[in-house]
Amino acid sequence: MIQTNLFRLILIALCAGLFSISKVNAQTEEEGTVCCGGTSTIDEEPDTNHYQTGFYLQAKFSPVLTYNVFTSTTIETYNGTVDPKTMYTERMSYVPSLNLGYASRYVDLNLGFVYLFYTERFLVNNYDSTQLKNYGYSRTNTYQYLCLPLTVAYVIHLNRFRMNLGAGFLLGINLQKDGLTYDFAKKEVIDLDDNFSPVNFSMHLSLATHYELNSKLTIFAEPFYTTGVSSIWESNPIYAWKRSHVGVFLGLQYWL
Repeated sequence: MIQTNLFRLILIALCAGLFSISKVNAQTEEEGTVCCGGTSTIDEEPDTNHYQTGFYLQAKFSPVLTYNVFTSTTIETYNGTVDPKTMYTERMSYVPSLNLGYASRYVDLNLGFVYLFYTERFLVNNYDSTQLKNYGYSRTNTYQYLCLPLTVAYVIHLNRFRMNLGAGFLLGINLQKDGLTYDFAKKEVIDLDDNFSPVNFSMHLSLATHYELNSKLTIFAEPFYTTGVSSIWESNPIYAWKRSHVGVFLGLQYWL
C-alpha cells in the first residue's frame, strides 16, 4: 500500500514537472519572437506617417533679388519715349525673419516679422526746359521695410522630411527710404519722399523643405516669390510702380 501511494506521488510530481517545463519553453519562444521577430525596433519598416504638430518658432535668413514692375512699359518725357525700368538697376539684398507658427498634420499657419532691406541704382538724364539742358542723375536708392506675413501651407510628410506648399499676403510698412526717382507727370527728378506710400501689400508663394534633427529642432530651405499687389506710390495718375522679390530662406525651427 505504501509502495502504491509512493508510486502515485512520483507520477504526479513527474507530470507537474513536465507541465512546468513545457510552460517555460512556450514563454521563452514567445519572448524570442518579440525580440527577434517583426515587432523588433531594429527590423520594423520606416514610419512614413511620422510627423510633429504644435506651435513653433522660426529664425531664417535669405539673400533677395528685388525688381520693379511698372504698369506702363513706355512713357513720354522731354527726352522722348522711356521705359521706366531702364532707370533702375536692381541689386542683391537680404531679409532676416522671425516667425511664429502652428502646424497640424496637413496645415501649417505662419505669421511673424520680416525685415526687408534692399538697394537699387537710379540713373536718368533729365531735361531742364528753363535752361534747355540735360542733367544726369546717378544715385543709390535704399529702402527698409517691416513686413507682417500671414501664410497658410499644405503639408506633406515623409519620415523626417516635411514639404510645405504655402501662399499668403504681406503687409509692408516703410521704415526708411533715401534716394531719387523720376516723376513722369511733372517730368522731373524728385526725392523719394514725395508721393511715396507708407504701406503696401504683396502676395507671397513658397515651397519649403524641412528636415527634423530631433524632437525639438528642424532645419529647412524655403524658396519664395513675392509680388506687389499695390503700388509703392501713394497716388500717381500715369503709372503704378510695384515691386517683386525672389529669394531662398535658410532657417532653424524650434518646436515649443
